[in-house]
Amino acid sequence: IVREGIAGLSEKHRAVVVLYYLEGRSLQETADLLGLPLGTVKSRVHHALRDLRVRLSSDLRFGGAWSDAWGEASDDAPVVDSAEANP
Repeated sequence: IVREGIAGLSEKHRAVVVLYYLEGRSLQETADLLGLPLGTVKSRVHHALRDLRVRLSSDLRFGGAWSDAWGEASDDAPVVDSAEANP
């Protein structure tokens, strides 16, 4: 499912995600390979992850796991008082 989400990203976002996350390159290596400034690569990674989150959260096969993992409340998620969670 995640690979399908990545495939749906724009080419410029997909390129940084593949190099940085899938191939394990550093941000600087990714920038060098793509011939881009480091700041541009950081920005593209940020925007790619945001877009991927939107794609995955709307995919019913993913089951809403993304929003739960990022601390966003779902309708059936229990509400925990932070004082109870960290006594």
